[in-house]
This record gives sequence, C-alpha cells and structure tokens, in this order.
Amino acid sequence: NFWKFPGNCSFGFTQNYYTDNWGADNKYAGTATVVLNANYDDGKALIWTNNLDMRLGFQTNKSDKMRTFRPTTNRVVYNTNAGLRAVKSWYYSASVNIETKIVPEFQANSDRVLADLFSPMEVKIAPGMTYDFKYGKKKKFTGKLTVAPLAYNIMYVQRPSLVTRYGVKKGHHSRHSFGPTARVNFNYPITKQISWSSTLLWYSNLSRTQIDWSNTFNFSINKYMSASLFVHPVFDDNSPAWKGKWGYLRMEESLSLNMKYSF
Repeated sequence: NFWKFPGNCSFGFTQNYYTDNWGADNKYAGTATVVLNANYDDGKALIWTNNLDMRLGFQTNKSDKMRTFRPTTNRVVYNTNAGLRAVKSWYYSASVNIETKIVPEFQANSDRVLADLFSPMEVKIAPGMTYDFKYGKKKKFTGKLTVAPLAYNIMYVQRPSLVTRYGVKKGHHSRHSFGPTARVNFNYPITKQISWSSTLLWYSNLSRTQIDWSNTFNFSINKYMSASLFVHPVFDDNSPAWKGKWGYLRMEESLSLNMKYSF
C-alpha cells in the first residue's frame, strides 16, 4: 500500500475573567484545527503529497456592539505536489497552492465585510523541482524543498467591494502574475513530547514580494491532550490596506491547550 493518510484535529478553549478594577474585559476564545494528508510514494519514481490545513478561531469582543464573536484565526490552505524522480532525492514536480478564508470577517460596529470565502482566494501553480531531504543522526529532520523558476499566481476576489483592497483593479475579479517561487516544508520531532512542523513560502514577480512562514509547535501531554503554539509571520506588499505599524509585516500567534485526536 503506497498511500498514507496521517492527520489530526484539535480544539482549544480559553477563558479570561477580570474584576471591574482590573481594566480589562472578560473574554472567551476557542480555536479548532484540522490537518488532513493523503500521500503517495511508490518508493521508485512517483510521489504525490496532499495537505489540507484548516484553522478557525473566535473570541468575544465587547468593543463590537453588533457581534458577540469575531474570528481571530481564519484560513484554509490546500497544497498538492506531484513529483517524478529525476536523480536520487530530486524530482520533476508540479505543485498547486490554494489559500482563502473560511468565514466572513466584518469591520467592528459595521456591516462592512473585510474578507470572506473566495475574497480573497490566492492560487499558485508552480512547475519545477522538488528535493526530498532527511537530516540528523537518526534522519528525524525531514521535509521537501520545491523550487519553481516561473510560477503562475492568481489573486481572485469574488466580492466586487473588496477587489481594490486586495490589489485587483476595479471592475475586475482577478489579477494574474508570473514569478519565481520556493517552498520548504519540514517536520522535526525535537523530543518525544515536542514536535515542530513548518512551511515557508517565498514568491516574487518584480512588483510584489510575499513571504509566508507558518510554524506549529505541539507539546504532547497524553494521547488526547496537548498544548500548541502557532506562530505565523507574513510579509506581503500586495495591497496598501495591509500596511501598518510594522510596514507590510504581519504576525499571528496563538497558544492553546487542546483536546486532540491523531490518526
């Protein structure tokens, strides 16, 4: 059987209570994560990896009088990579990356939508080469490096009111560009109880640079409980709407205690 179907799902919940003289609001927050994989490897010439990563989190927000909860983590990412062995650990490959939101995000105290399913949706199609690597004394540090000299990037925005927010010209729903891209996926079991999985993406097309680095640190407590730290820095100068205090650099971080199930 050349197929393997590893995956995991987890749910974390956080509750904060403050007395009136503390100067902070009581909050409830929850985060659900589902990671599914379907990987094929015949051990000779052909590999095909598929990864679906869904993360959705909410927290109470008293400053927003129109909604009790607002999304904090809100993304679904699908990656697929098919490779044909060229020499040793190098493969001729073709990869597709798709990323979008799961639920709508609203501006506080307003019905204005800032993001939604397929608004935006970014697709990268990248023919190139993939290097399958293993490092360390026991070859525990494993991963794949994919390099594409010319990738095809599509930025699609379904909602007409959001097209300019995501760098698409008014009156259009999509923007197309070409440029080099590189992606590194790796997994490293630091100890028996601590593991680190990461995906680093770089893309450029002369007028735009994108660096997306997602990191998940899992701390196993027992078979059904774990703690996780998710760190997700992003640099993307695609739209002026994303420019803030740190320029075009944005950061997402969450720490949670989870009920988990792995298979």
